Amino acid sequence: MAHAKASAVILKRCFPSFWPAEDIFKMLGSNNISGFFINKLICAPHMEKSPEISKTIHNNIDFAAMALYSCVIDELELLKICVLPEFRRGGLATKLMDKVLEQAKQDGVKKVFLEVAENNLVARKFYITCGFFEYGRRKDYYKHKNMRIDAIIYSKVFGLVE
Repeated sequence: MAHAKASAVILKRCFPSFWPAEDIFKMLGSNNISGFFINKLICAPHMEKSPEISKTIHNNIDFAAMALYSCVIDELELLKICVLPEFRRGGLATKLMDKVLEQAKQDGVKKVFLEVAENNLVARKFYITCGFFEYGRRKDYYKHKNMRIDAIIYSKVFGLVE
């Protein structure tokens, strides 16, 4: 449950709509959902060493960033990747993405995909920088305040263009 509570905290701070801890707890109980977490204390701005990325967190440890993903057969869906605002622009998202893609290759994944709100230009640029290509759209997928926003679907296929 520590993973779920900690995940819910960071999601609430990073996204206008977020998943409740109970839903995250159910997801993390699934065999095909996993994640990586970066401890807040390890990546404090005054620290010079590279942050530790782990698949587990402990009850009383806050974290600065996380990535949640679902892996089924040879496809991996990146569900969420987020960094707390005060830890952004320090390379944590890149470190998490590298770890997810490394794990995907180790698990024999052929395709990684994700969805992002069309108006999230920072995230979209980040995904393109990481080698993802836009390949689809879900019309009016996200609800934000009184408007609907399309989801842009990105994918990365291993073995073709890396």
